[in-house]
Amino acid sequence: MDPTDSHSDTNDAGTNIADGSKIGTGTASSAATDTSTANSAVNSAATGTSSTQARVNSTRSLPLAISICAGISVIWLVACLAVEHFLPPPPRDLIRWVDVNAAIEKAKTSKKPILYDFSAEWCGPCNLLRKEVFSDKKSAKFINDYFVPVQVMDRQHEDGNNSLEVEKLQKKYHVSGFPTLVVVRVGSTETEDTRGYGGKDETIKFLTESIMPQRSKNYGIISWKSLDDQMASWPESGKPLLLLCWNESSYVSRSQYLSRRDLVTTVNKNFLPAEIQVPIPTNAVKLEKAKNLLKILDIKRVPALVIVPADDGMPHFQIGTTDADDNLAFLRNYLRLSKKQELSKTQELSKKQELSKKQEPTQKQEPTPKQEPSQEK
Repeated sequence: MDPTDSHSDTNDAGTNIADGSKIGTGTASSAATDTSTANSAVNSAATGTSSTQARVNSTRSLPLAISICAGISVIWLVACLAVEHFLPPPPRDLIRWVDVNAAIEKAKTSKKPILYDFSAEWCGPCNLLRKEVFSDKKSAKFINDYFVPVQVMDRQHEDGNNSLEVEKLQKKYHVSGFPTLVVVRVGSTETEDTRGYGGKDETIKFLTESIMPQRSKNYGIISWKSLDDQMASWPESGKPLLLLCWNESSYVSRSQYLSRRDLVTTVNKNFLPAEIQVPIPTNAVKLEKAKNLLKILDIKRVPALVIVPADDGMPHFQIGTTDADDNLAFLRNYLRLSKKQELSKTQELSKKQELSKKQEPTQKQEPTPKQEPSQEK
């Protein structure tokens, strides 16, 4: 054998081996590629599974979120209803406001003064006045009973200007701030006003005094005393008792009787005036005759004026909300009637005395015996 051939074979073998190596190497790379592809597929599958699982979890969590939101909404609604139920409602204006164009005519027919309330929505003191006075049942009743209330609302801040009516009234009554209350009597040039809000008591005091045609400070006041004090000198004084029965809900009952000079003079000159609060407190009177008098009168409605004569006559009553003219007429009618009765009693007594004199038997005078002249011996 030729060594060259042997080498060639070897080379061939080597080449073949080399080829085999190349073939083997190519096979390994292909396998690796296949493995990588398989891994990618597995990873893709895993990723797809994870995405699917995430979508499933997301889908499952959606109803839970809706349920939580719905639960929170229900709780919020229940809380709001509970607060609305237990908290007091916002104050409601109880004044029967009259249109400004109809106020003068109504004041003429009702003979009440007009109460102008100059106000504004943005005004804090105005809102406090509305809450404490206009929304208070007793205060509103007092205003509705004794005034023709007119609300004049300023709209300069909201609308940039006011109506011609509002401007005219503000200028007429010199309104420069809010709130301003003005009391006007139809046919009179005199007005009463208060500017700003000084509280409920001050407002009611102003309104009470404003309905008096003449201020009591100009001519004194009625000398009201307790019933015990007046009963100490009654009925020996000969003056009748004048009982003023009132309670805290009637703002005018004590002060409305001071609005006329002649009324004050009439009361202080002819009566023993006494104040009584109704319902009567248990410790209001101590004298037994005062307690018995109150039981007999049985006063249940206020305000009331009661005249109790000093001669055991029948009491005279005037019950209900009245003004000074009515009260003065009531007192004068009683005095007139009392004077007639006294005159009638005097005349009757005089007639009885005259009649008794006529009925008395005349005493016959016996003639004096004649004395015979004495004979001298």
